[in-house]
Amino acid sequence: MMSIWKRSGLCLCRSDDLASGGHCLHSETRQLSSIFGFSRSVAGEVDFPLLNLCQRAFRRRLKGTRAQILILHDGSGADEVNKAEVNSRGIWAQAVEVCSLEHISHVDILLALAMGFDRVLLQQQMSIELAAMQGHEIELTRAMGGEGRVSSFASIDQLQSMLAAVPSNAGPWPTEPPTITANRPSTARACAAVLLPNGHVPIPLPIDAPYGTVQLNASACNMCQNCVWLCPTDALTVGEGASELHFVESSCIQCGMCKSICPKDALHLDTRLVSSPSADERQSLHRAMPANCKSCGDSFTAKPALDRLLNQFQDGKRVLSKMDAQWLSRLCSSCRVRGIELLRNKQLAESGLMHSEPLRGQ
Repeated sequence: MMSIWKRSGLCLCRSDDLASGGHCLHSETRQLSSIFGFSRSVAGEVDFPLLNLCQRAFRRRLKGTRAQILILHDGSGADEVNKAEVNSRGIWAQAVEVCSLEHISHVDILLALAMGFDRVLLQQQMSIELAAMQGHEIELTRAMGGEGRVSSFASIDQLQSMLAAVPSNAGPWPTEPPTITANRPSTARACAAVLLPNGHVPIPLPIDAPYGTVQLNASACNMCQNCVWLCPTDALTVGEGASELHFVESSCIQCGMCKSICPKDALHLDTRLVSSPSADERQSLHRAMPANCKSCGDSFTAKPALDRLLNQFQDGKRVLSKMDAQWLSRLCSSCRVRGIELLRNKQLAESGLMHSEPLRGQ
């Protein structure tokens, strides 16, 4: 049974022409009829291009038990895909032509599955590179709660077989919709919490998944903070006094930059999914002995980091003597500024360049 929704299309071109109000890259080869609505999703403008479809599917799913299938295709063989949609028996099938289908990710598929669609079927990409990317997104979707509910089709016959295998009666919708935020990874976690039967237990994910934690060998860490300065999402931060290393799992994208910059090889990446609120909590990875300012007494860095810095000072008086440099290094930033001024005045006095300004009239 064909759905009563208006046949729709979606443009996800990431092009300068489109972002500046230009035309769709593929519009010249597409003929649009009055019954075919085609919406262009400008890069950066819409975070969830399938959201409207998903919201309508959720409302419909709450009213009945008929299975709903979302078919995403790139327009090649559109007539055959639409024919398969019309000929689907006993189910609601929605075919959506997607310009730049490769931009549909696991987040979009998870959102569809968590908001009313029982299956998502994607047309297989033609190129080897894009097919591999699509396969990775499908694998990730399955691991995050979409097992048995997402597939790709390479031919119309294969699509028709998949549609014929779907039970017409899917039963009542069992869950509440996920919480949708402006952050796509957070929304993916919320969808996984809806789809997974035990979403609070850490789920192992495929290699290269953008979710996970980091394991730290505390005995090897010298608190150099290289990982903190290089982390692009601020998943790694230092605590007050700069002597404690903090980590927020929900912010980590498993890019590996922290591991690559660590001089002690103390960090290890672990791809997994934690959909519980604990993923948003700041946890302590390592707490080192603090180094206190020799002037004001406040903690300003970790002692291992300070010791490493002190050992790097060389003798010589090009700017500061080794003794003066080591003394300044033991001060916090505020006291260090005052200390540098004191040393500068001392050097000027010793060279005879610093003197009292004469009183007026003398």
